[in-house]
Amino acid sequence: MRNLLVLSIIAFLIFTGCGPKKEEASSTNDSTLSELYFPYDKTFDWKKYEIDTTLQTKKNYAHPREWMDLKRLYVVDINGDGKKDYIYSGSGGAGNLVEISLSTADSFVVFTQEGVIGNVKFVDGKVQKLFLADTFGAAPPMINYSIIRVNYQNNVPSFKKAFFAEKIYNVALPTTVNSTLSEIEVLRDSLIVRSAPIELDTPYQHILEMNGNQLGKINKGTKAVLIGEEKDSLKRSWSCIAVHRHFNIFKYPIPFDPSNPKDRIVWVESAGIKKQ
Repeated sequence: MRNLLVLSIIAFLIFTGCGPKKEEASSTNDSTLSELYFPYDKTFDWKKYEIDTTLQTKKNYAHPREWMDLKRLYVVDINGDGKKDYIYSGSGGAGNLVEISLSTADSFVVFTQEGVIGNVKFVDGKVQKLFLADTFGAAPPMINYSIIRVNYQNNVPSFKKAFFAEKIYNVALPTTVNSTLSEIEVLRDSLIVRSAPIELDTPYQHILEMNGNQLGKINKGTKAVLIGEEKDSLKRSWSCIAVHRHFNIFKYPIPFDPSNPKDRIVWVESAGIKKQ
């Protein structure tokens, strides 16, 4: 009778979702890896979606912001209502800027963020996702990647950040990226992360305060997403990974900020990890 009672309680917890929840392994679960990591490095073909308009119309929109590059101001239909909306992706004076305005009776700005647009995903004539990259001159220089998901209510768009990752300027991306998402976990007690698929421990990098191409260390149990794999001249296998935002990279040049977590793209020796 006691065993039956225990089994009944377990079944109830599972059915109601009140049991222990599995820790979120990655922020990438709603997209394929090819969509997550490579669209940022492509130039989006705006001509496929731009609406013919006059130069004066663009000037009227930009006024009095003389810094706005009219060649980076695009007139498109964002929400599929047939009206001219505006997307700006270019220099914002102090840095790069993305600004989106919706054409209504009062034509208003609905979204702004630092960076530039690398790609836009349209579904059924509406913008569904924006892929942004932002390079800024920190020490060391960094590239922030983000995906913005666009939802609509009464045909008015709302914008929510669905993915956020960072890469130190000199971290290489793999030649080819995996087509499907694959979670990995670190096996070794300590595993060195690097900026490229090769072991270089000299010379000392003064800007990064690291030896060779080292970028720090991750501990056993650290979880990440496998982006791609390559081999060096010695046939040693290396994995490009996005370390999950909730795991620390020790001695990483950019301090870990739990209030603003993001995935971090690095390289590790493949022998030190396992696929889940």
